[in-house]
Amino acid sequence: MLLRIKVKANTSQSKIHKMEGNYLVVYTKAPREKGLANKELIGIISENFNISKSAITIQSGSTSVTKMIHIEDAYASLVFERLSMFS
Repeated sequence: MLLRIKVKANTSQSKIHKMEGNYLVVYTKAPREKGLANKELIGIISENFNISKSAITIQSGSTSVTKMIHIEDAYASLVFERLSMFS
């Protein structure tokens, strides 16, 4: 399963904010330096969707604000169910 993500780094809160078009908007406290925001992003997705960090990979956009996140298919139904909370 693929998710499109927009990351807003270096904010006051770490959270999933909302769906914006085809993107899930995620705020991270970490800056966009040395992969810190990417690491925090995976932690936020893991925590909010209740899936292991090892099931999440950044498929593309590791240095971009917009990213494509791959989540193992075994978690797809859980992710779809929880995405409605952020609409």
